[in-house]
Amino acid sequence: MTYSINNLPKISVLMPVYNAEIYLSKAITSILEQTFLDFEFIIINDGSTDNSYKIIKQYAENDKRIIPITQNNIGLTKSLNKGIELARGEYIARQDADDYSSPDRFVNQLFIMESKKKIGVVASSYCVFSEKENFRELLKPRLIDFPRRNVFAHGSLMFLAELLKNNPYDERYVYAQDYELLYRLQSQTKFFVLPKVLYYLRKDLIYNLEKYQFYLQISEYSLRNKCIPIVKPTNPRDISALKRGMEKRYYDFLATILRRRKRFEDAFEMYKKVPNPRSIKEKLWIIIYSLLKTYQFISHSLSKK
Repeated sequence: MTYSINNLPKISVLMPVYNAEIYLSKAITSILEQTFLDFEFIIINDGSTDNSYKIIKQYAENDKRIIPITQNNIGLTKSLNKGIELARGEYIARQDADDYSSPDRFVNQLFIMESKKKIGVVASSYCVFSEKENFRELLKPRLIDFPRRNVFAHGSLMFLAELLKNNPYDERYVYAQDYELLYRLQSQTKFFVLPKVLYYLRKDLIYNLEKYQFYLQISEYSLRNKCIPIVKPTNPRDISALKRGMEKRYYDFLATILRRRKRFEDAFEMYKKVPNPRSIKEKLWIIIYSLLKTYQFISHSLSKK
């Protein structure tokens, strides 16, 4: 293993956290157990209301590489930029608080960064799994598919730090901030994708129809009787998340059409509208779109019975 000069870490690992106490320990441990040891771990507690910061502090007491930061909630995008400003490493690696990395992730990514000097962003293949940690799919990003699709797992990326410091995330984006950033960076540097699976992405069920099934509590009995009981989410925080998820799906649908036509700037304008629809008409279309998708899901479920 090589160490940086001037006592500066080779890699700065950046992980914003918001109410992730259930998964946080596994995410932190996966970084601390990396075979490459020369890194700092910037963990930003973005106004969590659960025990996230308590967990972060416990780990920080036992490992001085962890730099714990707590703040009022400012959102993911602004937290990422704050972490970039604080980063001292030559490279910046992302990690999401509900995912985890393979122990050899940094070794493999750093090898590419050090041996191929024209590379400014290194991604990897990644495994998608559900909240209950059931395997869902293995994804191998293809550069040829970008930018028509964002094929990368945000948390799996490693960047040249100078590149990010000169090109921070656009804070107008509540989501798709990584997609927009990578779209800008593709004209400034080269990307590289490692075929090996080095990252494990937990698919948050809030933003797909599997979450609808969970919250509507669609049992086999209710499906057979075509009776769908509507039940309030057990966690009040998820109500706003579900609403935001509806808006996200609607604008992502429109953005997808634009991306296929290679109208990328127009597509990113769609992403900027989440979670703030610009008009009553747009809000109405979001409701119609959400109801249609829910109906399609329920119809599909009923047809299987």
